[in-house]
Amino acid sequence: MDNSLQIKFEGEAHQIDENAKLTIIKMSFEKGAKWEFLYNGFKIKINVKDDALMDIINKGARFGKGDAIKVTLKIIKKYDSEYNAMVNHSYKIIAFHEHIKNVSVENTSLFETE
Repeated sequence: MDNSLQIKFEGEAHQIDENAKLTIIKMSFEKGAKWEFLYNGFKIKINVKDDALMDIINKGARFGKGDAIKVTLKIIKKYDSEYNAMVNHSYKIIAFHEHIKNVSVENTSLFETE
């Protein structure tokens, strides 16, 4: 008879990162569309629905390669029984704080003039 104790956890957990920096890899101008970001060295995809972020886009904010956004990020974790661990399942932007322009791109010109 096996006397080992097995504990099963069902459900999900949430983690909040109030100062998350997301480097933009791929974006869309449509509200609710998936964007792709780098977060802590990992590529993640998020359906962007944040009104404040979409408002600055609609007002003409320009985004370039290497730009990032600072946000409050909700990370939804779900239990994976195969690995017996909680894994990041999805991400949600709770609040947009700041658009961070890539300084190296911002200060260069496509056409150098002498």
